[in-house]
Amino acid sequence: MGGNYIQHDLAAHSDPKIARLILRQGLAGYGAYWLTLEMLSQCGSNADAMLSQCGSNAAFMRQDELVETLVAAGRLTTEDATKIVNEMVALDLLKKCEGGLHSESLDHRLASMNERKNQARNASAMRWQCGSNADNKKQHSVSNASRNALNKVNKVNKREYREKPIFRDCQVVRMTEEDFEKLLANYPDALEYIMDMDDRCLSKGYRYDDYPAAFRAWKRSDAKRAAKEATQEPDDPPPRMLKDVLREQREAEAQKNTTPKEKAGK
Repeated sequence: MGGNYIQHDLAAHSDPKIARLILRQGLAGYGAYWLTLEMLSQCGSNADAMLSQCGSNAAFMRQDELVETLVAAGRLTTEDATKIVNEMVALDLLKKCEGGLHSESLDHRLASMNERKNQARNASAMRWQCGSNADNKKQHSVSNASRNALNKVNKVNKREYREKPIFRDCQVVRMTEEDFEKLLANYPDALEYIMDMDDRCLSKGYRYDDYPAAFRAWKRSDAKRAAKEATQEPDDPPPRMLKDVLREQREAEAQKNTTPKEKAGK
């Protein structure tokens, strides 16, 4: 993709699917996953047969080509590379389409990147077109005036929320009783949740201009997290942090290297 890049989440290793990949295939599987995304991002979609199956934004690669790439770049055996690829497919990190593999998360990232490019290109074209007409200077003035008016309204709204009273026994959360009644109508546990929200804001330094809106956003996030946990397969072990996996591996290696005399002395 030239000088472009794809987003890499700071906590990617803690994602449930990736954590299971590391648990089953080790860091070789983790490195193979990101190498796969890099290779896919360079492939693009250039076959009509694939486009009909994977969508117009899909970046795909044949499975045998991917295995050969991992063998050459990762110094893996063909058997190990095949196991890692099959594991990524089993965990839904890669999706199969007719004769190839693609990543839905990468497809979304590439689509978002292309959209930003198009928006920047269109904005540049508009500025060029506006700059060629002297009459458009008035339009720019009107646009700036509208933007300044909107900024003033936003500042007033933020000041209004900052001037709201501290809610009951809270130390951080600001809202009126009217705000609370509206929340209580939709969330029966609103009072308990607000107090917990106040503790978290106080301990972690969170501050919001609109605490009722922050309350609803936290509730939506909690609901999504609960729904995701409910859909996890019960047979799969819970995802673990990478540092825990590495610590267990070091302990197992140290136990293996302990001599019988050292064990008897313990």
